[in-house]
Amino acid sequence: MKVVVPSSNTNTKANIKDTTKPSASDPVAPIPLINHLETPVFDPSKGRTYKVRQVQANIHSPRYEVLAIRYFSNGTCEEFLNLEAAVQQVFIGQSITTGPERFKVARDLLKGDALTTFNQALPVGESETIANWDICMNAVRRSIFPPKAARLQHKLMCQGFTKPNDMGIQQFVARMQQLNSYLPHFPSMSHTGRAPSQLDKHEFMHAIRRSVPYPWLMAMALQDFDTYRHTLEEFVAQCQRFEEMECREASKRPNKRHKHELHVLIGKGHPYLGPYYKSSSSSDEEE
Repeated sequence: MKVVVPSSNTNTKANIKDTTKPSASDPVAPIPLINHLETPVFDPSKGRTYKVRQVQANIHSPRYEVLAIRYFSNGTCEEFLNLEAAVQQVFIGQSITTGPERFKVARDLLKGDALTTFNQALPVGESETIANWDICMNAVRRSIFPPKAARLQHKLMCQGFTKPNDMGIQQFVARMQQLNSYLPHFPSMSHTGRAPSQLDKHEFMHAIRRSVPYPWLMAMALQDFDTYRHTLEEFVAQCQRFEEMECREASKRPNKRHKHELHVLIGKGHPYLGPYYKSSSSSDEEE
């Protein structure tokens, strides 16, 4: 006799919405979960190289490394943030501390629309100070990001993203952590003028919890594994066990589609799911 997973609602495999495939009506995140950016071999004609100290915080560092940065005109939001991070590495690695030096680096790397926006943002009659450099870079930032970008990104990270079936839990969490680190660099909130903040520890854990497959959460409930009373590392380790179980199950069923097979293992009383949920009949062996 097969054990049926107890449930207080009608969520079954048949009626659980697969949110891993966004529809045309779904909102698009300023920086999506799936990173489609390619990293081609650096072409010197499409960027610049900078010699920076290898130990950037140490002005007496004797060793140097070459940092290659591609030109930026009208790329994606993530490409802009990557450019900005690289520029900060140049500032630290070359001890660039004055406004004119920073303006020169920006004008060397920005091209096309981005460079025009940067130059036009400098207030008339103002000098090239560090404060004005921030104003000009923020103008480029606002031209790249959509309106209310931080609010939309925050909402989708908390409620919209779902772990893709072909992305491992460790890779998924690492990408979510990267997206979270981007949030403070989004354009400031229009109604407050404050810079956006990252998801706090509890918000981030909630976002990860609701993003994993529903059968995994059911299995955790059967194991009395309270996701809110464990650390993120412990939660990831538990999910990795489920991934291993699914891979082994899929290898036994090569002709069937692999899509979260854990509901099968729950019914079979898999040892990972605890002694209280074993099936009482051998009729539930592999079909």
